[in-house]
Amino acid sequence: MLLYFLKFGLRNIRRQQIYSIINIFGLALGIALFLIIALYVRNEYSYDKNNTNFERIHRMEFGSWCVIPPGFAHILNGQIPEIEKITRAIYTRNMLFSYESPNSDRQAQNITAPHTQGVDSTFFEIFDADFISGSAQNSLKEPLTIILTESLSKRLFGDEDAYHKELRVNNTVTMRVDGVIKDPVNSHLMAEAYFSVTSYNIFQGEGTTNDLGSSNYLTYFLFNEEFDVNIIRTKIFTFLKEYEQTRIVGEDDTEEFIVLRSLEDIYFFKEAQFESGVKHGNKPVVNAFIIIAIFILLIAGINFINLTTARAAIRSKEVGIKKVVGSTRSSLISQFLIESVMVSVFALLIALTMLQILLPEFNNIALTDLSLDSIFSLQGLLLLVIFSLLIGIISGLYPSFYLSYYNPILVLKGENKSGKAAGMFRKALISFQFIIAAILISGTVVVNQQISYLKNKDLGFKKENIINIRLSGDKLRSQKDDFKEKLLQNPNVAMVSFSHGIPGHTRNTNTFAWKDDEAIQSRVSSVDADFFELYNIKILEGSIENWKLNSEQRKFVVINETLAKEIGWEEPVGKTVTREYNQSYFMIKDFKIVGVIKDYHLESLHTPVVPLALCLDDRTHFLGSIKITGNNIHETLEYIESIWNEFAPEFPFRYTFLDQKFDQMYKSEERIQKIAIYFSVLAIFIACLGLFGLSAFMTQRRFKEIGIRKVLGASIPQIIRKLSREFTILVIISNIIAIPLAWLLLSKWLEDYPYHIDIHWWIFPIALLATLFVALSTVSFHSLKAALSNPVDAIRYE
Repeated sequence: MLLYFLKFGLRNIRRQQIYSIINIFGLALGIALFLIIALYVRNEYSYDKNNTNFERIHRMEFGSWCVIPPGFAHILNGQIPEIEKITRAIYTRNMLFSYESPNSDRQAQNITAPHTQGVDSTFFEIFDADFISGSAQNSLKEPLTIILTESLSKRLFGDEDAYHKELRVNNTVTMRVDGVIKDPVNSHLMAEAYFSVTSYNIFQGEGTTNDLGSSNYLTYFLFNEEFDVNIIRTKIFTFLKEYEQTRIVGEDDTEEFIVLRSLEDIYFFKEAQFESGVKHGNKPVVNAFIIIAIFILLIAGINFINLTTARAAIRSKEVGIKKVVGSTRSSLISQFLIESVMVSVFALLIALTMLQILLPEFNNIALTDLSLDSIFSLQGLLLLVIFSLLIGIISGLYPSFYLSYYNPILVLKGENKSGKAAGMFRKALISFQFIIAAILISGTVVVNQQISYLKNKDLGFKKENIINIRLSGDKLRSQKDDFKEKLLQNPNVAMVSFSHGIPGHTRNTNTFAWKDDEAIQSRVSSVDADFFELYNIKILEGSIENWKLNSEQRKFVVINETLAKEIGWEEPVGKTVTREYNQSYFMIKDFKIVGVIKDYHLESLHTPVVPLALCLDDRTHFLGSIKITGNNIHETLEYIESIWNEFAPEFPFRYTFLDQKFDQMYKSEERIQKIAIYFSVLAIFIACLGLFGLSAFMTQRRFKEIGIRKVLGASIPQIIRKLSREFTILVIISNIIAIPLAWLLLSKWLEDYPYHIDIHWWIFPIALLATLFVALSTVSFHSLKAALSNPVDAIRYE
């Protein structure tokens, strides 16, 4: 019986080639897109889960600040029994590694690693790593030791064993390689190398890693097997509250101030503030892709159901005859389900071919490295077979029951009608397709507007024609003024400023009482007097003239509007602040507020403006900002590089344009935008395939009606309007239903942005016109063809 059903199914697929191609190709494209999204979602949700202790790793945060002072790990170590191990991480970008092989055949290597992390020796005891050489237990115990990833090791040493070799770092210190690990896969921490965090005691002075003032370290805990986060948080809060050496927790702070975030939540915690070197996913977008994937499968399945039920009248005689000769309803259901499964299997085979073509393009757009290894594994293929069977059964379930329901006597007498119920169900399915299409089109318009808003909103400073550099080497940092003077000799260099932080890279945080006992957490940084004019930052109150004096510069501080509001002073200029606790590397114990500046964004618009205090301490100025006129940019860059080589010839000249850097902050949204557009277009295309087949069949069924209408004098536009009227009504109804759904979904999505657009009313009419155009363009092909046909061909047999 099964063999008979298979043969009959193949014969039926071959007999109805046009509808079979539409069904199979549409379903194949739907499956291929679903599998791409499934691979992407699986990859996103796999971050950090390769760690054995995945569920026991948590990160300590203060409120919305993900970075805390390094000294907390030091004072908490061994104080809380539930905490087995503690490790810290601090991000460093663009480290220069130099290695000169004793082998004369190889040239000296100078490699810049964009991402490096300073970590404790316990790091690899908490986070899993596959060591090629060295071991987790014996690594990073001493300052100036480092672990390299396999890719960086090969770039530096080629095929040589890197273990215990020495590297020159930033042309200032030498580090010993304690091991080589395989490149981390799907880790939220970005790093090509991990050096001992105690090296900072050499870089910045003894005691740096025990500081309780500046917040710039990520701190991770490994809890014991049976831990309770709430109990641990209470113990940590109590310990910090009672800590005698310095005030850490304010009088009004509660336990909720301390956040113990699980490793599982870090990757998708995109609201994180002030992190560095951390990769984040966008959970709402990933979940939206899941919905899109389901929609695509539903659209493909709806196509199958619509075409099958629409052609029910043609197959009704087949059903009637089979019932007369003894076929049971269950055997007919089995037959139609097997045909449906066959279509699904054929679609799956084609989908796997499509997948190999589409996946590389998706990887290029999404900047991912998804592979088909998991799909073409034995387990993956088995799951695909089950998946294909389920799709076939679910898609064919309604048509099977519907077709097998026919009354054989009525069918053979020619009195059977397809029925209003089937027609209404088909209209409901078509409406559902266009509801999805309208939501996708509205969403695409809103996403485009939001990204344009993010890229063009006033940030509170001018970012155009500004070049940022890192001051490398002792000579350059000690002769900054001479370096600046030579740069300004070029007429195309307008201004030069030195600072510790710049927009997009101001990391240090500090918490202390500005007045009374109210502790306020703020960013702190050091800039010179030219910083404000170079970035066109407006000074609202006070003056920075004191900063231009040669003495007591560090006693003066400028704050932004947000910090002034949080402090609560009506006239902050002239106020003196005395700090009793949490001394900062930048700000001395007693200082005077000399100015209030207009708020400007330190980060992208994903993060709201935060409290900011700026002082002047040129000992901490490691970054340079060079404003150029915009004329002869190439020659200007060559000039700057030539001056650089006079002061830091041992370091490669590296620079970034600030406006390009800020544009990069929205690249993830741009990628999401492209992916969403592609998936939306393809989803609508799949819907159009079904609509194309359905309109072809419906036009064919009304061919004689069209001929009679033409004989009676109907014009071609009248006939097209008559045939398109039903679909037009369905599209309008679909859009009316889609408007509130789209508004709710898009409003929820925009809430994730601190700064976002308002949804304009005219977006929805655009979606209506677009879906109407798509539907009528698809239907009109067959309508026009039928309207232009010779009416004699339609009624010659009547």
